[in-house]
Amino acid sequence: MSLAACQKKKVETANPFFEEWTTPYGVPPFDRIRPEHFLPAFERGMSLHNAEIDAIVDTSDEPTFENTIAAYDASGRMLQRTSLIFEMLAASDATPEMQAVEQEAMPLLAAHADEIRMNERLFGRIKAVYDRREALPLTAEQRRLTEKLYRRFVRSGALLDEAGKRRLKEINGDLSRLSVKYGNNLLHENDAFGLELTADRLEGLPNAVREAAREKAQAAGLGDKSYLFTLHKPSMLPFLSYAKDRKLREELYTAYLDRCNHGDEYDNKALVNDYIRLRTEKAHLLGYDTYADYVTADQMAATPAAVYALLDEIWTPALDRAKEELAAMEEMLRADHPDATFEPWDWWYYAEKVRRRDYALDDEALRPYFTLENVQGGIFFLANRLYGITFRPIVAPLYNPDCLVYEVLDEDESHLGVLYFDYYVREGKSGGAFCSGYYAKNISRVMTNFAGSASDVSTLAHELGHAFNNRMLHHKPIMMTETPMPLAETASTFNETLLISQLLKTATPEEELTLLDSCLTEQTQTMVDIYSRFLFEQKVVAAQADHALDVDELKETMLWAQEQSYGDGLDPEYRHPYMWACKSHYYSTGVHFYNFPYAFGGLFARGLYARYEKEGEAFVSVYCDLLSRFGSDTIANVTASVGIDVTTPDFWREAVESVLVQVRRFVELADQETAAK
Repeated sequence: MSLAACQKKKVETANPFFEEWTTPYGVPPFDRIRPEHFLPAFERGMSLHNAEIDAIVDTSDEPTFENTIAAYDASGRMLQRTSLIFEMLAASDATPEMQAVEQEAMPLLAAHADEIRMNERLFGRIKAVYDRREALPLTAEQRRLTEKLYRRFVRSGALLDEAGKRRLKEINGDLSRLSVKYGNNLLHENDAFGLELTADRLEGLPNAVREAAREKAQAAGLGDKSYLFTLHKPSMLPFLSYAKDRKLREELYTAYLDRCNHGDEYDNKALVNDYIRLRTEKAHLLGYDTYADYVTADQMAATPAAVYALLDEIWTPALDRAKEELAAMEEMLRADHPDATFEPWDWWYYAEKVRRRDYALDDEALRPYFTLENVQGGIFFLANRLYGITFRPIVAPLYNPDCLVYEVLDEDESHLGVLYFDYYVREGKSGGAFCSGYYAKNISRVMTNFAGSASDVSTLAHELGHAFNNRMLHHKPIMMTETPMPLAETASTFNETLLISQLLKTATPEEELTLLDSCLTEQTQTMVDIYSRFLFEQKVVAAQADHALDVDELKETMLWAQEQSYGDGLDPEYRHPYMWACKSHYYSTGVHFYNFPYAFGGLFARGLYARYEKEGEAFVSVYCDLLSRFGSDTIANVTASVGIDVTTPDFWREAVESVLVQVRRFVELADQETAAK
């Protein structure tokens, strides 16, 4: 008996989550954290959180802001810390061990959250403060926090009867499991596929792309004569852009689109249908006609119709640009393959050929300028120029030896925070790019899959924008750091816009043309493709009010949405019926209509940058103040506090005009290039 007790004590002592961290600036001891540490830490974190909630509801004192609202906001710190670090590592190294932890932990965490938010005694105290909020001596931020907490509990089922609460808990648990399964399936498909080629099949590929594929093949144990291409974008996109062999491009692109669409254990189609059905049932339980109504009711737009109105305003200029691009590419396709129909796997290849033919643009020619050292140094320079901050490398625990870590210093060299970078592609690492924050210690982590393209440059700037936004929210209560989704992409997109604008000012005409091409392509995607995704989401959640959609109807809806968005700017054969199955933005737990914020944030940031161009350095303090308020009030009120009215079309038209300025400059440079030939 005593031996068992000693063994248990030894295990618990070895768990870093059960100790005070003596690391530099209190950063996580990543070098000591193992997958087996998380479940015990989650369990203890939930137990401590429950005890803190019990302390709030067991007091006989009258409910006040301090003993109820502030106390709730301060609760659950260990659980929050464990969850944040788990999310970092799960995205960075999704080993089978971490995936097993995720599958077990996520439903437990969802159930824990439900138990708290459907706690009648806790809700009763929150409601008591909420009902008296106008009479209490609360600051504007305290009143906002009270209202936000009350609304969160209501939207989480606090007003349901016992049967309703029970069913909502079941739904949330199922949604959590589905979300984990969906993401793990996608990751498996990314890692499982490999296109192994020999040198004689690499026609058109630049030397840098070949060398990267050769190194990848060697790392996979395939030998010196093999070249390996994967579905990770740093490998896939250069192949699609330069590989002359059309059949090989088709093979790689089809494999990417067909992820989780093989009728096996990793197939996501049934998961998607279940996800939609459960979301619809959840909306009905909470008193909403559709899931779209449920989501938008808590956003600035308030209704799906209002979202349509905004998107309808912005997509037309981008569509015109897409039509022009497609026409030029179809012409070149017919020259190479007279009887061929333009297909999805042709887009990147012929876009690159058009750039080279008409504008002497070559992304690969610019790649030497976009080394990681150059890009990071340039972004650090801009951050210092705009915000007055500097970055100093430090020695601290790392979860992967490829990571870098910096101390962030203010103008007076005082400590501001710690910033981790995880740049490179590796097996088990999630695709895309992310920024996560540990507010209690003012720590941020930027994760990318850097390959040295122009797109990677803007991506890094994007994620550093998120990190800066984290910094501006450091002093806020936890709930006030939760930025509304349409604003969550503002700082990131503003940073992108700032970087590209600075690069354009110092670029040669050739470089400027290439940068504008990359920038405008992304703008077209944001304004047009994301519009199609929103149309799809809105129609699906509306249809679910009447019946469960099967795969065929989901495909039809996706094609309809693309037709509505792209019009005749996209050949019907090029539309993608399974976009809903391969975009994780549809299915992230707790994140609703996650496609739309990119359109909103992109244009909002463009509008902010237009103001920065007019006001110069004087706008920096206004901008920082804006970021610090993001979680403190409604979008309309936050923006109004700095003199911006987002409820009228004028601000948005100015943002679109900033894009059109770049379009006109691109045309001007292209005409000059054509005339010079």
